[in-house]
Amino acid sequence: MEETKRKSIFKNKKIMIPIVSIISIVLVISIILSVLYIPRKLTTYIHCKSADVQEMYITIREKDKFIIEEKDYDNVLEELKKIRVRPMYFDAYKGRTTYKLHIETKQDQYEIDGFYIKVNQTFHDYDMLNMDLLDDLVNKYITL
Repeated sequence: MEETKRKSIFKNKKIMIPIVSIISIVLVISIILSVLYIPRKLTTYIHCKSADVQEMYITIREKDKFIIEEKDYDNVLEELKKIRVRPMYFDAYKGRTTYKLHIETKQDQYEIDGFYIKVNQTFHDYDMLNMDLLDDLVNKYITL
C-alpha cells in the first residue's frame, strides 16, 4: 500500500511541475501587460510648471491659432491633470483630432492631440479615457 502512495505522489509531481510553470509564466506576462497599459494622468508626460511656460496656444487644422493668456496657464495645467490616458504601443488610430494644444517652455515643446502627445520630437500614443475633458478645455479657449 505504501508503494502505491509513493507512485501516485511522483505521478502528480510530474504533472504539477509543468502546470505550475505555465501558470507562473501566464501570471508574469499578465502582470507586465497590466503595468504597461495601466491608465495614468496625461501630465505624466508633461514636466513643467506654469512659471516655466513661455507660450501656450491651440491650433485648429494647422491654420487658426488661439493664444492662451498667461493668467490661464495654471488652469490649463490643472485641467490636464484630470485627463487620464492609457498608453498605446502600437499606432492603431488612423485619424487625429482637428485641434492641438501647444505648450512651449525653455527646454521642451509639447503638442497635445486627442490621440498622442509629442514631447520635443518623441511621440507617445495613448487611448484617452475621458476625451470630453480635453474637448471642453479646448472649447473654453477658442473663439471662432
